[in-house]
Amino acid sequence: MNKFLCAFVFLFSFIAIPAFAQDNSVDREVEEVVVTALRKETSLQDTAITITAITGSDLEVKQIENFEDLQFAVPTLGFAKGAYSGSAITLRGIGNFAVGNSTSAAIGYFWNGQSASQSGLYEAELFDVERVEVLRGPQGSLFGAGTTGGVIQMITKRPDGEAGGNIKVDLADYNSSRVSGAINLPLSDTMRTRFAFASLKRDGFVTNSYNDQKLDDRNTLAGRMSFEWDYSDDTTISLIYENTQADDNRLRAARQYCKQDKFYGCSPFENGMEAVWSPGSYGHWVPYLQFQNPSLDYTIYRNNPSTDVRSVDLDSTPTHETVLQNSVFEINSNLSDTMNMVFTYSYHTRKYEDYADYDHAVSVVPFQLGPVTANLFYDPSIGNMGRGTQTFASDRAVDRSTNDSEWSQTELRFTSDYDGAFNFTLGFYMDDTQSATNYGIATPYMEYWGNVSSGPNAQVFSPASAGYGGAPYWVNYFGALPIVSAQVTAGVMAGLIPPAAAQGAVLAGAANAAAATAAAKVTLPPWQKHFHADSNLNRNSKAIYGEMYFALSDVTNVTFGGRYTEFEINDFAFNSLLDLQNLGAGYYGQVKPSPVPRSYASDESTYKIGIDHALNDNQMIYATYSTGFKPGGFNTTDIVGLTTFDPEIANTLEIGMKNTLMDGALLLNVSAYANDYEGLQLSKIVNRASLN
Repeated sequence: MNKFLCAFVFLFSFIAIPAFAQDNSVDREVEEVVVTALRKETSLQDTAITITAITGSDLEVKQIENFEDLQFAVPTLGFAKGAYSGSAITLRGIGNFAVGNSTSAAIGYFWNGQSASQSGLYEAELFDVERVEVLRGPQGSLFGAGTTGGVIQMITKRPDGEAGGNIKVDLADYNSSRVSGAINLPLSDTMRTRFAFASLKRDGFVTNSYNDQKLDDRNTLAGRMSFEWDYSDDTTISLIYENTQADDNRLRAARQYCKQDKFYGCSPFENGMEAVWSPGSYGHWVPYLQFQNPSLDYTIYRNNPSTDVRSVDLDSTPTHETVLQNSVFEINSNLSDTMNMVFTYSYHTRKYEDYADYDHAVSVVPFQLGPVTANLFYDPSIGNMGRGTQTFASDRAVDRSTNDSEWSQTELRFTSDYDGAFNFTLGFYMDDTQSATNYGIATPYMEYWGNVSSGPNAQVFSPASAGYGGAPYWVNYFGALPIVSAQVTAGVMAGLIPPAAAQGAVLAGAANAAAATAAAKVTLPPWQKHFHADSNLNRNSKAIYGEMYFALSDVTNVTFGGRYTEFEINDFAFNSLLDLQNLGAGYYGQVKPSPVPRSYASDESTYKIGIDHALNDNQMIYATYSTGFKPGGFNTTDIVGLTTFDPEIANTLEIGMKNTLMDGALLLNVSAYANDYEGLQLSKIVNRASLN
């Protein structure tokens, strides 16, 4: 702490306040920026919070067109696409480092005053924006849970009383075109509306050497409607609706570095441009065989013929489809000269579906018994979720990630404007979230494993082999795999086994399966012929919050804030992996297991204490101690005792100074902070599952 204070004093020692000769002939003042960081309008320089505020005009000048661009204009902000369907946002190095459908954000994203999903921000365009505000540090008292690192507020342009519009067209290489515009239409003296849109089209600049196709293109379209009605002199009713859609072949991940290693698959000690040594992903079985027979090579993949980082080698073309909808209804009313009320209801939805090449490589070893016919991810109980029936000469692995979610929020807030030394903000909040997330990995071989009629055996031995599938059939077909010769096993592995982590369990359990079920005649159901993980989650919370402001003098103010939140999470989780679960319990695809219900409930209180002091009309110093929390949730694993993880608590001390210098031509704002986290949520892989 001493080093912290010394560094801050050292920084301020360089801030001199010299006298400047005034030149009244030139207006050099920086335009005043009004922010809503306190859930009401205040001047940026009079708000005792560390804030970066960028106006819509500044976004255009700096060519900030999306959130990836925004990080280069906001200190300590980091932004990237997540591994699957989400976005990864950090502020001051803090973000959501947990994994799973029930995890919460560490950086809150607020769209026109209401919390919104940040999962799809990596594909959203910034268009017709009034202002972006980035608040650093815990904002729990006014913005609620999931703001331990800070808050990003997006405020779009509202309609005004003048008719007009604009359009902008940007053209670039790779046939890139970005078109955006807006039109403002007054309907009467009291009603007005505004329409805005943005579209982005761009060819891919990554070449797939497998078929010479261009990948990672962009095709997005977004539109927004804003409506305002002055119901009376004191009451305004507004409605904002936005829809964003994307349909392209963007890559979930670019080319991956790998130095082939016959034990690890990819060496943890070196980087390279090779394909993974596929047996390294099976578990312990094949690396052990490789160790016993070092002259043999059991991998099924070829190396990418190109070393260009913009070249990939994929035998499955990625697809990406998403639809995002945000809507906010608001009633803003001055109940009196000293009291304002805001009622808000918001509704958000997201539909997302993404296919990707799971193994990032091309198999060059054909199926030893002939082609396999399969419709990957097909399940008649929920409809055809796959890409249609195809014939595969060699194996490949494809993964599918989907999300279908909806989120509603209701908030009522009162803000005072008394003439005296005391004022307050008081609010009530509740939300309800429904989210269905599915992740699966499918391969032609897994289809063949579960249903023999998908493969060439049916042609050779039919009808004797009809109706068979799963470990009981194959263990008897090949004999007990663990005791056959290494060469025979290697041939089976090289010809049939796909590069999924599941296969280690499949082979290791084969002997047990044979003993448990003998030659049971079973064709596995569709949902059990690939790795499948479902989470159907319901999360709801309710809170009361507020801040009190006391003016100790004309230049000194203190703030006391707090929030009490109750939240509950209910989840129905389901995982399937071929037919090797619950051995000996009569479970080999004969009955569909029920999803596992899980519940988690808790309550948390957060608070804030702050003081600010005006040194003069142009300088202010402030200090704040605030807390925030990030709710706990469920792990993806069902390991006893590790099914849930606890909340994350943030405690932050911050001191800062805001300066308006050179007759308003220079704004210099500095701050220093110290974070203390309790129960920081981190993730690691345990038994093929993410454990927080």
